[in-house]
Amino acid sequence: MCVFLSKRFLHEVADCPCAAAKFYQSVEYLPSSDDFGDDYLINAKVGIDAAINSTLSLTVFTLEKYDSTPAAGQDESDLTINAGVTYNL
Repeated sequence: MCVFLSKRFLHEVADCPCAAAKFYQSVEYLPSSDDFGDDYLINAKVGIDAAINSTLSLTVFTLEKYDSTPAAGQDESDLTINAGVTYNL
């Protein structure tokens, strides 16, 4: 069993060219505490939030998860595409 007790390296960029939409991306590198160089996880996220009105917005993002040492029979990467409606209080 390997436990990922490590420092979190996160880079996040948000670009807001207008008040109605927000583009964002983030990448995080999570090395294993046992093997810093060869056993790690990488999570990358890219998305957009577009305002529908003052309280609702449409959110669409992709999330890529990479595991350098996956379990037997599993893929190294997993890509998901998510969409939803966000209610802002």
